[in-house]
Amino acid sequence: MKRARSVRRLVALLGAASIGAISTIVPAQIRPADPASKFTYEGGVANTRHNLTQRPIGGGAELMNPVRNDYGEVCVYCHTPHQASSALPLPLWNRTTRATTYTLPAARDAGASQPGTASLACLSCHDGTVAIDSIINMPGSGRIDRAQERGQNDAFLSRAWRNPVGADADAHAALDRTGCLSCHSPGSGRNAQDFTRALIGTDLRDDHPVGAPLPASRLGEFVRPDRSGDRLVFYDRNANGRPDPNEVRYYDAGAGAAVECASCHDPHGVPDGARGSRFVPKFLRVTANGGALCLTCHVK
Repeated sequence: MKRARSVRRLVALLGAASIGAISTIVPAQIRPADPASKFTYEGGVANTRHNLTQRPIGGGAELMNPVRNDYGEVCVYCHTPHQASSALPLPLWNRTTRATTYTLPAARDAGASQPGTASLACLSCHDGTVAIDSIINMPGSGRIDRAQERGQNDAFLSRAWRNPVGADADAHAALDRTGCLSCHSPGSGRNAQDFTRALIGTDLRDDHPVGAPLPASRLGEFVRPDRSGDRLVFYDRNANGRPDPNEVRYYDAGAGAAVECASCHDPHGVPDGARGSRFVPKFLRVTANGGALCLTCHVK
């Protein structure tokens, strides 16, 4: 009931301050071509939707305070310099990661399994089961709960943090239909930015397989990666011997090279090389135009 009240309060606030009014905060000359975003996707992750403080969009960010903690820091929603999660072996990982079983496509390459670490990191937000602000270690001392590694504790999230501006969060919204998408989807009546495509959910049958190995028996159908190293097998486009952000890769957690979300996506953004520091859309490593991304791996 508490969460429902908060979402209704957020809806009311958005009705009072329409997204059209919010958009005037960002000068037209620096808005991106994509009308679904108020970020310019230039310079760094702070200027993308993965900045969950949402501050670059201006005053509209405070409308979300009732349903998420504004930690005032970009990196903390995923990373922490101390007391990182032991549940997911990722660099300085700070997010709650539930032990979720995902529905996989029925027809898959032999040996495919549940998503690996380099997919679970993304799915910790994008499967819609965990609040976007559910982290283990908040900024400041004494704001840590190790139990947050595997389970979201709303009491901790509400008690340990006080938003420096605006209302405190008394509910903590996930990227799902009853949370973020209750406003951020077509037909909500709120004119808020559409986040529908960002919700992957726990049913992965309509997505590119993750956890799927590079099939050893069908290498004629796939482009052979150039190099391997540091638990990665990758396409070394510039022959410099290291996996650069704009290079597609497979992740090897010990059972062989496999496709994961981070094979094709870099959550920090990859400059497209054509327009200064503007990032490739959808956080892709390689532009999808003309099938360039697909043809990195697939022989067609």
